[in-house]
Amino acid sequence: MVNYFITALLLLISTPHLPANPTPPHNILNPLYFYRIEKIFLLGKSVQLENKSIWKVLESDLWKMGKWSEGDSIVITASHDWWHSSWYSNYGYCMNNETKGSYVHVDLEKAPPPFGKETDWISALEKHSGYLFLVKKGPCWKIDPNDKEIFEGWRVNDSIILGSNDHWFSSYGYILINLRTKGHVHATFD
Repeated sequence: MVNYFITALLLLISTPHLPANPTPPHNILNPLYFYRIEKIFLLGKSVQLENKSIWKVLESDLWKMGKWSEGDSIVITASHDWWHSSWYSNYGYCMNNETKGSYVHVDLEKAPPPFGKETDWISALEKHSGYLFLVKKGPCWKIDPNDKEIFEGWRVNDSIILGSNDHWFSSYGYILINLRTKGHVHATFD
């Protein structure tokens, strides 16, 4: 009985979850954190999104890439798998293919060009009150107070990639990935 409980708990912890609320296709209702696959390189070893960011796929997840296609809708989430997001590995994010219903663990290999057409960046910060302002994807974001220490190192003009916070019971539905610091905070659109 104890082994069954431990196995079930490990499966729950190690399986990345898609966002708690079902999400519509790209650019319908909530286009903020959806991206499209622009290119798939080297039999799926890397994926380029429409914002020109390139993500390296975890080798043990390459078998899942066979059905992925250019144009598929993608959502980036933080990895909840302690093995892939710990000190042992750099694969701290998951790329969730909303079109195909599968995910892979990824690491950011190449950031999108700063101030590019599809790149967003911080235009202003209110560190004391926990707010930041992005140029393209909404003017005002409230940062989770639990992420205040991470947020302290952020600066105006840092490039940001938006993702979905798929933690259950969280009122902060997004993650903001800072490309300079390589860290993310949980946030809500305010």
